Amino acid sequence: MKKRVVSLLLMMFMICIMTGCGSNKAKDAAEVFARSQEISNSAKSMDAKANMKLNMASGEESIDLNMDMDMSVFTEPIKAKINMTMDMGTLGKQDSDIYMVSEDGKFYTYTGMDGAWYKQEMDQELYEQSINGYDSSAYIDALVECADNFEMEEVEENGKKMYKVQGVVTGDAMKKLMESMQGMDQLGSLLQNGSLLDDMGSLNMTVYIDRESYTIDKISMDMTDMMAKIMENAMSEAGSDETLTINTCIMDMEYISYNSSEDFQLPEEAKNAEEIDMSSLEE
Repeated sequence: MKKRVVSLLLMMFMICIMTGCGSNKAKDAAEVFARSQEISNSAKSMDAKANMKLNMASGEESIDLNMDMDMSVFTEPIKAKINMTMDMGTLGKQDSDIYMVSEDGKFYTYTGMDGAWYKQEMDQELYEQSINGYDSSAYIDALVECADNFEMEEVEENGKKMYKVQGVVTGDAMKKLMESMQGMDQLGSLLQNGSLLDDMGSLNMTVYIDRESYTIDKISMDMTDMMAKIMENAMSEAGSDETLTINTCIMDMEYISYNSSEDFQLPEEAKNAEEIDMSSLEE
């Protein structure tokens, strides 16, 4: 049961991460998003931390998840290092280290947990899109698509002058982004049917962008509606009588630095990792 829950949570997080003042004029928000997109796409590295809070229920049983992550992402070459802690309440706590690296023209994710390491090969485009999801570019792509739904104001927090942009990313925009991705089957069988992306619900987002550098400072996303609709569609497509309800799904990301990340290499203990595929995690 614990492996199934962990697999589901990881898959949901992958979905989440690849979606991914005085003026209230949408045009102003669009211009800020476009400038931020340009800066984000040119970054060679970034460090960030994230927290996701999730509550899901099945019948009378309820699961609370609190997930914390620290990450470093590089774009030349494309690679990422993530330390993740998932507190699942009565199901226990899970610490893991994740490395996404390329080797001899192939692309892999190495995951270390409970003293063991596991290796999974990934499609190149999915690998690159996954890493882009950890930086700010995937978010900005979705935001540019929905700029008309956002309002902007100038604020100052902790001595920083920022644009605060608030609004809704529509289900149609999220579906368009997801459908443009390749290798989606590697995210799990729940995504193989395109109808699962219909009626995705909306995503409420607040973004803080530095007014001088146009880098993203932090993002807050309420994904409850979107994840509830995706899960509802998935359970229906699977023909399951089980009801799995998403009551809360909120994610906050803070970007610590750009272009100054400390380089890393794959740990020695990970090099002999057992190679697996995604389906084995769901057993």
